[in-house]
Amino acid sequence: MKKINVSYVSKWYIGGIVLSLLIGGVPVILIRIINSTLAAILITVSLGLFVGTFSLVPRILGSVMNKKALVFEKGFKHDYKFTAHNAVFYFDSDGRLGVVWRGNPFEIQLANLSGLTDIRTHDGKMLGGTSLVSCRFKLDGKSYRIDTLRVYRGVLAMAAPSVVEAIAKADKLCELLNAVKSASGVTN
Repeated sequence: MKKINVSYVSKWYIGGIVLSLLIGGVPVILIRIINSTLAAILITVSLGLFVGTFSLVPRILGSVMNKKALVFEKGFKHDYKFTAHNAVFYFDSDGRLGVVWRGNPFEIQLANLSGLTDIRTHDGKMLGGTSLVSCRFKLDGKSYRIDTLRVYRGVLAMAAPSVVEAIAKADKLCELLNAVKSASGVTN
């Protein structure tokens, strides 16, 4: 499964950077010709746009992913849906997995779960806390993980309600994958 369409993601980031550089390049000309106050305003706008690119683009990508997932959902019979930060996963009892990735939302990807192995919950425990809880598995030899909790700054205590809930979600995903695996008759 292709998680990232480099062309699609780079268009968003490069577009924002180019636009901020164009807006920022205009003040260099204006400083000499017209007015330095206007140039300072345009430089500020340019810097804001440049920084904003890195905070807005992930939100835009997530929004597009969710909209494409809703379209896909209507045409795919599924028993369980899980939305993670980077993808929307659809499971059905016939042993299929449908995925809409954040970095590649225009390609709805289907996978046969008959090659499923090494299903486990990873609690990310380190020094009495965690910053990542996930369900991990291998599909046709390639490792995947479905994050149920991701903390970017710091570590949460293992007894924190959000960590306990994330571990329960990861356990449920693992149980679901094991059920699909046993229903398909695969024993490894």
